[in-house]
Amino acid sequence: MKIPVWLELLRPFTLIYPFIAVFSGGVMSGIITWRLFLASITASLINGASNVINQYCDIDVDRINKPYRPLPSGRVSKNFAVLYGIFLYMIGLIFAWVAGFWFFLLSLIASVLTISYSVPPVRIKARGFLGNLVLSITRGLIPVIAGWSVGKDLVYPQPWAVGIILSLFVFGANTSKDFSDIKGDKAYGIKTIPVIYGNLKAVEIMRPFLVFPFFLVPLFVWFGFLNVLTLPLIFLSVWGFFISRNLLKNPEKLSLERNHPSWIHMYLIMMIFLLYVAFTSLVIT
Repeated sequence: MKIPVWLELLRPFTLIYPFIAVFSGGVMSGIITWRLFLASITASLINGASNVINQYCDIDVDRINKPYRPLPSGRVSKNFAVLYGIFLYMIGLIFAWVAGFWFFLLSLIASVLTISYSVPPVRIKARGFLGNLVLSITRGLIPVIAGWSVGKDLVYPQPWAVGIILSLFVFGANTSKDFSDIKGDKAYGIKTIPVIYGNLKAVEIMRPFLVFPFFLVPLFVWFGFLNVLTLPLIFLSVWGFFISRNLLKNPEKLSLERNHPSWIHMYLIMMIFLLYVAFTSLVIT
């Protein structure tokens, strides 16, 4: 079934993860309230806003890489896209304020970083490892601690431990979305990791980040940052290993696909990780 263009602009699949991340962070803190649900919806709104603004700024690049998208295909105007993106950011930040002060502050930081990621002249996306770092913060670290902030102060180590593991994973996993964009990125001087180093070297750079972050789980359990029931999450490193091996099978083919299947697997790993951590928090409680 064909989805409406306003929904397609949001890239719906990518909105599931921020909802789960914030909700899981709140569950870890011991609360399940209407404010947590509002905060989780807010995370998806802000993520959707960043997707829209990113497509607005990338319209010329997408004419080369992804001409089927709403903007380069002409199914929606640039004016609509930019106003839509701004509207979503505004609604998201209003909701964030209702959810709580610290959640609002973290949401504001995430909004500024995601705008800086896409919008010229800053356009952090075009600055190699710095682009990966920004997304590791906005997609990996902030959502979990923001969700936690709805219920408890941020002085506790648990959300930071989970956020650090996810941010390290995202730092590498983020590169998977850049392979299919190489042609357009090169044409417009956007220096992503695959553009700078080529496909094979880029995969070699990202491989450790798909595996080793999960080895921090037993370390954080040892220090008391995570509960002992989270220990099985170390086996997600096996999944990450097989993803990285799959990427290495034919690295040159990565540039020819819309999005490599590994991109979906990486989202699934993060969502399973978060849901399991949240579940163990409920069991321990």
